[in-house]
Amino acid sequence: MTTHELENFSNHVKSVQGNSRPQNHREARKFKTAQYWRTTDQMAERYQLSIRAIAYLVEDRVLPVYKIGRAVRFDPVECDLAMRAFRRNSKFDGVNQAGVNE
Repeated sequence: MTTHELENFSNHVKSVQGNSRPQNHREARKFKTAQYWRTTDQMAERYQLSIRAIAYLVEDRVLPVYKIGRAVRFDPVECDLAMRAFRRNSKFDGVNQAGVNE
């Protein structure tokens, strides 16, 4: 992640924690910059999936998406949270380095 992306992420977290959502298009412009949004190609690369697999996840409403006209854009933070639903626990979850269950 670049410094700019980290800064946008911290601003996003602060805004979500404060439950402050943009009220109009001017606030929305400040809320998320164009560099923050991701395209389908970028999300496919991010998750190492095909573009079609990303499209299926969007169709099944697994990945949250913003449609602006014909353009489809993703919020990477929201998508990361949605993708956590696919995480499977390993047999080593909850085991420390000494091999003792926590």
